[in-house]
Amino acid sequence: MVSKGICFAKFVFELLSVISIEMTTSVFGAKILFVPVNVHSHVLYFSRLAADLAELGHVTTVVAPSNARVPHFIAATEVNFSYITYEVDGVEPFSSSRQVAEDRLKYALSSSVWEGYMLARSTKADVDDHYEADCIRLLGNDHVMQQVRLGEYQFAVLDWLAAHCYCTIPFSLGIPYGILSTSYYAWWYRVPRLPSFSSSLGYTDRMTFGQRLKTFILDIIQSTQLAQRLATCVDRLTHDRLFLDVVQSASLWFFLEHVAVGYAQPQMPNTVAVGDLMAGRPGKPLPRELEEFMSASKDGVIAVSFGSNHDVLPQDIVGKLCDAFCDRRNRLRVVWKTDNTGMCRCDDERIKLTPWMPQNDMLADPIVQMFISHGGFNSIVESVYHAKPLIIFPIFGDQPTNAAGAVYKGFAIRMNIAHFSSESLLSVINMMLTDPFYKRRAQLSSAILRGRSDTPAQRVSAMIDHVIKYGDRHLRTAAFELSTLQLIMFDIFAVLVAAAVVILVVAILVCYCVCRTCYGFRCTRNKSKAE
Repeated sequence: MVSKGICFAKFVFELLSVISIEMTTSVFGAKILFVPVNVHSHVLYFSRLAADLAELGHVTTVVAPSNARVPHFIAATEVNFSYITYEVDGVEPFSSSRQVAEDRLKYALSSSVWEGYMLARSTKADVDDHYEADCIRLLGNDHVMQQVRLGEYQFAVLDWLAAHCYCTIPFSLGIPYGILSTSYYAWWYRVPRLPSFSSSLGYTDRMTFGQRLKTFILDIIQSTQLAQRLATCVDRLTHDRLFLDVVQSASLWFFLEHVAVGYAQPQMPNTVAVGDLMAGRPGKPLPRELEEFMSASKDGVIAVSFGSNHDVLPQDIVGKLCDAFCDRRNRLRVVWKTDNTGMCRCDDERIKLTPWMPQNDMLADPIVQMFISHGGFNSIVESVYHAKPLIIFPIFGDQPTNAAGAVYKGFAIRMNIAHFSSESLLSVINMMLTDPFYKRRAQLSSAILRGRSDTPAQRVSAMIDHVIKYGDRHLRTAAFELSTLQLIMFDIFAVLVAAAVVILVVAILVCYCVCRTCYGFRCTRNKSKAE
C-alpha cells in the first residue's frame, strides 16, 4: 500500500510538472509593432496581419504614413489593435502616383532588355528615395516616436523595401524584429533559393541555361547596386552596420508566397510562408447597382482591374481592350475598374466602368467567370481562393514572376500588354470559357489554398512567441557566417576550375615534352643511320 501511495504521489507530481511546463510555454499576448512602407498594398498586408494577431490575443500597433489608404477593416478592429499615422508630404503615396505608374508602364512596353533594366532601375531609385524620406519623417516625429518608445513592444515587423531605415526602431528599442516581404533576394537571408531555379525576372522555376545565366548576372548586379545605394543611409542611421547585417539580423522572415499560386521553395527554420494572408475572406453582398448590372447577364461577367496602372494605359491598348469586350462574340458583361468612366462604350452597354470595385466580393460571386488583372499578388490570391481563372497582363515588379507561377499552375493565361490584339484577347477569353482545364486547375489551387488547418496569423504568432521566449540563435544556420560567394559555392567552383586548368596545362606540357623527346630521339636515330 505504501509503495502504491508513493507511486500515486509520484504520478501526481509528474502530472503537475507537465501542466506547469505547458502553462509556461503556452501562447501569450505579445506587444508587436508593425511598420510598413508607403505602399497601399503593403499597408493592407501589415494591417491585416496585425488585426488577425490582435484577435489571437496579441496587442498590435500599425504605424503608417498619413497619406496611405486606411484598410476598410480597421474600423471594425478595436480590441488589442491600434493604427497610428505620422505626417508625410503629398496627398497620396509616391509609389501610387501617376508618374510612377507611367514609368512602370514604359518598362512593360519597352522592347529592349537594357532599356527596360535602366527604366526599372531609375523608377526604383525614385521610389526608394521617397521611402527613405517617409522613414526619416517618422524618426523625426517626436510625438509618434514617444508613443513607440512607451509602447513596451517585444517584437517588430518591418518592411523589406525600407528595412535599412526602419530597422533603427527595433535597434533603439533593443527588441527582435522580423521582415514581411515577397521572396526577392531571399538568399540574402541565406535561404538557399539560388538563381538556378528561383528567378526574379518572370521565368518559371525550370529555366534554360541562358535564363539561369541572365537571372544570376542581373541578381548579382542588382544586389550589389542596392547594397551600395543603401550603405550611406545604413551607416548614418544604424551606427556603421552594413546593409547585409541589417537584413540578416532579422529574427524571422515572413514571405508573401504560397504553393497554391507559385512554386515550391525551400524554407528555413526562421522563415514562414504567409501568402494566404488575404485569403479566406468570404464575399459580402454587392452594392445594389453593381448587383443589378451583373445579374442581367445570362452568360456571366468578366472582372477587370489593372491596379494603380488603370488610368495610364495608352489609348491604343485601351482601344484593343474595348474592341474585345464590345465584340458580339464576347457574350460576357464586363466590370472594369477605372477612373476614366467614359473611355469605353458599347452599343448595348455591356461594360460598366467604375472607379471602385469590391474586388474580393465580386470574385466570390458565382456569376463572375474570370478575372483580367495586372498580376498583383493579392489579386491572384483572391482570384484563386474563389476558384476564378485569370488572364494576366504583368507590368512591373513581382507581377511577371507571379504570372509565370500562375501559368505554371494552370489557372491563368499570360498576355503581353505590349503585343496583343483584340482578336487574340477574344480568343483567350473564349478558350478560358470553353476549355474546362483552367477552371479545374483553379479549383485545385483553391482547394490547396483553403486546405491548411492553421492561419497565417497562427503561424506568425507561434514563431514570434518562440523568438521572444527562446531567442533566435538556434534558428540560424551556419550559412549566415558565409559570404555571398561562399554561399553559392563560387570559391569551390573556382578551385575546381583552377585545378582542372592546372591539370590540363600539366598534361599539355607532359605531352609536349614527351613528343619533343621522342622527336629528338627519332631525329638522332635517323642521323646515326644516315652516317
